[in-house]
Formats: sequence, C-alpha cells, structure tokens
Amino acid sequence: LKKLFNKRVAMIALFFLAISVGHISKSFPFSWRGENLIYPLLLGALLTLYTALFEKKKIYAIISGIISGVSIWFWNGYPLLILVYLGAILLTITWKWIKKEKDMLECIRISVLSMLTQAIVLIFLSRTIELAGKGLVFGRYYYPIIITAIVAISGVIYYTQKKRSIKPLIVVFFIVGAAMLFLMPYIKQILMGFGSIDSLIGAVIPTELQTTKWYQYLFAFHILLITSLLGLYRYIKNFTAQKAFFLGLLLPSLYLIGSASRYIYFASIPILTLTGIFLEQRRKVRKKFDIFIFL
Repeated sequence: LKKLFNKRVAMIALFFLAISVGHISKSFPFSWRGENLIYPLLLGALLTLYTALFEKKKIYAIISGIISGVSIWFWNGYPLLILVYLGAILLTITWKWIKKEKDMLECIRISVLSMLTQAIVLIFLSRTIELAGKGLVFGRYYYPIIITAIVAISGVIYYTQKKRSIKPLIVVFFIVGAAMLFLMPYIKQILMGFGSIDSLIGAVIPTELQTTKWYQYLFAFHILLITSLLGLYRYIKNFTAQKAFFLGLLLPSLYLIGSASRYIYFASIPILTLTGIFLEQRRKVRKKFDIFIFL
C-alpha cells in the first residue's frame, strides 16, 4: 500500500484492519482457513510484481512468478491468487497502452517473464502433490488456456505498439470476444467456484457460502463502509497505472464478498484501503464536515 499510494494511506488502512471485525474474524489464533495461508503469498507476489513493473527490476518478476506458483502447495483454492495476479498484470498493461506510456513495452517484457516463471513453477510443483476438485480442474484445463491467452494478448499489444498499427489488436479483440461467448459455461464455472456452491443444492448451505447480507457488511466494517465508498470516488479520480494495478485486487475482492460472506476477510484489505485513501485527504475532508467527530 505504501508503494501503491503513500505511507499515510498504508498506516490508516493498517490501523483500521487491526480493529476491523471483517479482518479479525479470520486472523486470530486457531481460525485457520485457506485464505489465511494464501494472503501472505498473494501480498508477496503483488509486492514483487509491482516492483518489477514500476521499478523495472527483472529479478523481482522472477521472484513474483515463483511466489505465486508456490501457492499451489498451500491451498486448493490457489486459482484465486493466480487470477488476481494475472488480472493485475493485464489491467496495468491495458492502462499503459490506453495512455500510451513510454515504458509499456518494457512492462510487457517483464510481465511475460514473470508469467512464464509462474507457469514453470506451477507445472513442476503440480507433479509433487495430489490436487483434487477445483485445484485439479483449474491446473489441468483452465490455467493453460488463460496463461496462453494473456501472453498472446500481451504479444499482440507489443506488436501493435511496435508497428504503430491498431488492426491486429482489433482482430484479436473480436477473436477473444467470440471465444468468451463460446466458453461462457466454463467462465461461469470459475465464477461459481467450479460448482462448489451448486453441489450443495438440496442440502443446507453453510452460512459462510451464502450471499453476503447488508447487515454483515455493517457488522464487519460499520461506519468504515461509508468512508470506503467515499474513498472509491477519490480512487477513481485521477486514475493512474498504479491504481489499475490495485484494481486487479479490488475487483475480485468485491465480487467475492458479494458472492459469499466467507470472503469478507479476503476483501478487508482492499476495502479498508479505500478508507485510507479518503481519510488521507484530511484537509479537504474537514472543509466539508468533521470526519473525526463523525468516526
């Protein structure tokens, strides 16, 4: 958070994380869940990936690929980390291409290096453990298609920028759009956790897998839910490549917390970061109302 925004945003977010029910609910002793194990790896992978993309240190691209690949050892739900990681890459490259930033080509080269490292690590480690369910299905069928598609899209953007012609990109977008329509049932499987919720139809669905209710949001974040919504406005304003990178974590988190209350913990960091973004502008905030009395 300090790298993405600044030290003040990071400190505010960490302070509220320390007292937030949403984060405490699965971070206290003996509250083991897969998310607990995967989050340090996720943050480590994103931190090193950010350093590689924005500080142009290629060694960190390799480290990021290794960290994200190693996640397959720790949780059968490792696809979540992989998708957040790939989403951050794709959103950053896309924004840099839209804004025609000079370092876009270098970012693509670094991203491809990191993704290839991740693929090698995942393929190697998958042979050392026994995967089941969604972990097995994702690794065997989905990941090869997803990683190939993103590398191909990156390559086309790279070629388009080199040749200064948008025609290849238009063709690829039409092909990708048609492929997504054809593969929609498979995309739905990913969004539904590979049928993990559908398989419970006819049985009593655990509370944590039910859609998050409005009062659960209030219980987890109380008044900070309002400051996070206000922070979302400030986040969208003056959008940058760094914010596009953060969007790779924010969008999946918002989708997950809306789909099942289990993921309130997972979404706590990005949601409370928005509060940090809002409260960091303390002088502008105080001109409108006294936020400190409000809290």
